[in-house]
Amino acid sequence: MQQPNVEKKTFTPRETRQGFKGKPVLAILVISLFLALAVWLVAEIWGESTAPATTETPPPPGPATSSQTLNPGAQGGQSFDNNPPSGATPPTEGVDKNPSTQAP
Repeated sequence: MQQPNVEKKTFTPRETRQGFKGKPVLAILVISLFLALAVWLVAEIWGESTAPATTETPPPPGPATSSQTLNPGAQGGQSFDNNPPSGATPPTEGVDKNPSTQAP
């Protein structure tokens, strides 16, 4: 089946462009940036106004008390222990270990 003789129409590069560059695009981008900034500012102000009032006072400056430990991981008078509890299986070793029992 033959196609009818269709004449091809040529377009200039400006006609084939989907959108035009220039000041209108820049204006839309700048306006949307300022609108986003304004919404953020309003949300910050509203969030601060609805936040519950805190009654906490900062501790007075001075030397550290004896209740503070140098190791925060330690509980009470015990020292920090990174070993697994007795009866538990130890964690798997890394993959960089040599699986053979012979020395390299």
